[in-house]
Amino acid sequence: MRKIAAFVLLVLFCVTLFPCRFLSAENGAELSLTETEAAPGDTVTVEVKLSGNPGINSLKIKIGYDAAELTLLSAESGGAFEEMGYIGAQTIDVNPYIMVWSRAADVTGDGSIGFLTFRVSETASPGTAALTLTCDFCTNQALQDVAVTTRSGSVRIFGDSTASAAPSS
Repeated sequence: MRKIAAFVLLVLFCVTLFPCRFLSAENGAELSLTETEAAPGDTVTVEVKLSGNPGINSLKIKIGYDAAELTLLSAESGGAFEEMGYIGAQTIDVNPYIMVWSRAADVTGDGSIGFLTFRVSETASPGTAALTLTCDFCTNQALQDVAVTTRSGSVRIFGDSTASAAPSS
């Protein structure tokens, strides 16, 4: 009889601590990359923005970029996620670049959550360098998946490249 009572108490304890563990969160969030512009040779910062945050405690995203036109110089966490633990890819030259945040409790703020600094190639041609954003996973404190939509960004490159042409004779 004691074993049955202990088992029932254990089940009730687990249900109380982990309610709805396998359900999805109803409200979703949107992640986006800002669009910016720069000339060849310039340095530019792109923000990772979050809106409609229903409460997130873990998030993993990947940011891809055109390596022929852009060089990733740095990636930092901040803004709405500055109190979350952050891990970036082991080396800065990983493409797509991976950013992961986690915390025991949900964070509910909206705004910028990350900043990526790129250098535009000196030989970049005018046009658009695409930035892609994908979300690998996003959960809340109750271990529910949080629905996330993503909006990729870009760097518009204007002006002539600074690569000098050979002088004519």
